[in-house]
Amino acid sequence: MSQSSMVDIDVTVVGEQFEGRYHTKRLLGDGGMGEVKLIRDERIGRDIAMKVVRDKYIHATDILERFRREARVQGQLEHPAIVPVYDLGVTPEGAAYFTMKRIRGLTLEEITVRLRKGDPELKATYSDRRILTTLLRVAQALAYAHQHGVVHRDIKPENIIVGNYGEVYIIDWGLAKIFGAEEPSRPSDQLRVDDTTIQGQTEAGAVLGTPGYLAPEQAYADGDVDHRADIYALGVIIFETLTLTPLHKRGKAEDVLASTVKGVDARPSVRAPHRNFAPELDRLCVAATALNRDHRYHDMLDVAETIERYLDGGRDTEARRQMAERHVEAARQAARDARSNPQDVEMLRARALRELNAAVSLDSTNDAALRAMGLLLSDVPEKLPPEAAAELESERAGQRAEFAKALSLAFLTGIVLFGVNVYVGVGDTVSFLFSIVLFLGIGLLLWRIGAHGRATKRHMFSLVALTAAIGGSTTTGFGALFIVPSIICALTLLFIVAMRMDRKMWMMSLGIGILGVLVPAFLQDWGYIRASYTFHEGGVMCIQPWGMPFDASTTIPLLMGVAVLTIGVPAAIIGIAVERFNAAEEKLFAHAWYMRQLMPTEVQRGQTERPPATD
Repeated sequence: MSQSSMVDIDVTVVGEQFEGRYHTKRLLGDGGMGEVKLIRDERIGRDIAMKVVRDKYIHATDILERFRREARVQGQLEHPAIVPVYDLGVTPEGAAYFTMKRIRGLTLEEITVRLRKGDPELKATYSDRRILTTLLRVAQALAYAHQHGVVHRDIKPENIIVGNYGEVYIIDWGLAKIFGAEEPSRPSDQLRVDDTTIQGQTEAGAVLGTPGYLAPEQAYADGDVDHRADIYALGVIIFETLTLTPLHKRGKAEDVLASTVKGVDARPSVRAPHRNFAPELDRLCVAATALNRDHRYHDMLDVAETIERYLDGGRDTEARRQMAERHVEAARQAARDARSNPQDVEMLRARALRELNAAVSLDSTNDAALRAMGLLLSDVPEKLPPEAAAELESERAGQRAEFAKALSLAFLTGIVLFGVNVYVGVGDTVSFLFSIVLFLGIGLLLWRIGAHGRATKRHMFSLVALTAAIGGSTTTGFGALFIVPSIICALTLLFIVAMRMDRKMWMMSLGIGILGVLVPAFLQDWGYIRASYTFHEGGVMCIQPWGMPFDASTTIPLLMGVAVLTIGVPAAIIGIAVERFNAAEEKLFAHAWYMRQLMPTEVQRGQTERPPATD
């Protein structure tokens, strides 16, 4: 637009012509300089909008000049997002007016407020993608205006209207600056801010722009304002429509302007971290709202291209999000099926986990999938699936084999102790040989288990039976109630831990171990075998080792050796087993802890929300 296009012309319409053509229906809204009314244009037969200068400004030359300038600027910018002007004139009462297309829709301010309040209808209609598509059209329209030498200077959510069918309009060009044209006069070139709270309107004669949206150079009353002021304002709007919070905290005008010139963090991801905004949106808002205009986008087309690139990528993101939702729904269905098919619960549970894993792979920000996966992973069923049980049993078999090899060496080496019996003397050859056979049998059985890496229930039963039999053979040396219980207890506990016996097996082992003590004791008491204990006057009890003779020089060392072995070997094996258990527990805890870090905060805190089985 050139200076010549702004030459004043006679736009007065004869009163009869005005009244015969235009009929007022109702007030649509008002602004700083004028009011907007719904008018019926009888000549064309349509409803239009008419903006009329307020009565108090009818004779204000500077206001009238700016008003007519707005009509011409808006009328000459022929773009789908700029409302077309039909007529410019003066009413019979002497008020300047211009008519334009009547537009329907919501202002971006109304949409943002209702989204902030959680309006379900608006949330369903205005996704982030639709909001950004709207702002892309605003950026394109402003780029068109800038290329034609016009800067809006008052871009704010109230001046952007979104129609029901995707239409987007930028309104209120009253503060527009035209390069190459003389700036209309105004009451003062100095910055003037009243001590009032920001209400969103731009009063005539006040700051050129709206605090909260005007650029820092506008706040400084810098006359050299260019298209980058509109870039700043649009950056603020992008930030606020995404985060639903003001970039500059609302309050007194001077406080808002102070925040503008000081600057704030314009990254949406910082203001609303729960929304998981992409880094591209952070860079867009930061670059558009830079304090130094030289650090902003070069022109509005760059802004439009940035939004468009993000939306192009967002199409793929949206498709992945929709696919993720389908996987989440499939997981819900699997969980529902599990409730009605208990026999297939593990298979269905695994299917639900696979579906949730696919959902998270497609959309790592899907809270429903993350929360459900966290609950499924932390809610471990009491009965392991067959595959998991087989894997666990394989791990336990390896541990049994390792312990069995160590124990086999201990038992085979223990046969050396029988050399002491030969040195001391053997009182009962049968029981002595029987004991050697038992030790050899246990040692060889353990070696077999260690070599094959497999311990069946038959193997474990044999170990426990041989252990109980050792009690019977040892009875001839120490009696059934002395030394024997300690030996059987130590060996029984040792095999329970080393062989990783299940509940049924270890209870049976305990019973057999007790019988290994009681049976020989009862047989002695009933006279079926020679008694080992005799009682004399004065409360003296004597042990009669009829199976092997003992004297003073060998009995104490032998008993000490038996005590050391009875305590040392089981304690060492059980200690190693406990270390293994502790290491496994730490490993499982670490695994669970790291898994929780991938889950939403609610899951980490133990939220009891149901997994996706809930309809």
